[in-house]
Amino acid sequence: MAEKKNKNNKKRQSGSTPKEIFLQFGRQILITLLLIFLLISSYSAITEKITETPETSVSQLAVDIKSGVVTKIVTEGDDLTVTYKDDSKKRTKKEI
Repeated sequence: MAEKKNKNNKKRQSGSTPKEIFLQFGRQILITLLLIFLLISSYSAITEKITETPETSVSQLAVDIKSGVVTKIVTEGDDLTVTYKDDSKKRTKKEI
């Protein structure tokens, strides 16, 4: 009987309790979720900067149309996306 108690004591001393294991697992999940959040946030910030098109005024758009440098105008609601001959794009809003 004394040998059984010694074996149980050795197991508890060398291993972690279930509560400690649960806390370690919780920390790992929290760190993983934080890393995923950081990766998604940084990806979103990078792609937003890449796809951002400069804005122009309606009066500048009219001047550009008269001078013949505009090749295409796409209307999406109140937003206009203007494509120029050099394949650059600019945005503007309709004025009512």
